[in-house]
Amino acid sequence: EAVLAEDGYLYNEPALRAYWEGQAAPASPITGEAIGSALAKHFPARSLADEIAKAGADSEYDAVPREAPAIVTCAISLEVMEDPVLAQDGYLYEREALARWFATGQRTSPMSGLPMGSRLVQDRHVDILCAAWRG
Repeated sequence: EAVLAEDGYLYNEPALRAYWEGQAAPASPITGEAIGSALAKHFPARSLADEIAKAGADSEYDAVPREAPAIVTCAISLEVMEDPVLAQDGYLYEREALARWFATGQRTSPMSGLPMGSRLVQDRHVDILCAAWRG
């Protein structure tokens, strides 16, 4: 149940909501700063977790894949992202690639084709993964 909060970090949704229960207002568990309670579904993180779970503990799961994993690859450019953002459709994109998508007049998700707003949230965890992959 991976979600991205407004602080740009990934959380398990039930755990985050439980953390917020004792607070007067939602705050980031990482920074302690006040944040909004809006959470964005994070489909790439969920897919990665499913992939690892399917591999199982006894499998020969390659900890360092030969090709860039989907979580660090922009769904539009198919390149490793430098500025990953989570869009309202729950998918990750390179900020510049998605800006070009919207500049053509598109108002739909590049992944699902469904209507999508232009609100973006920086994904700090995936940013670290992308930087590590780029070396």
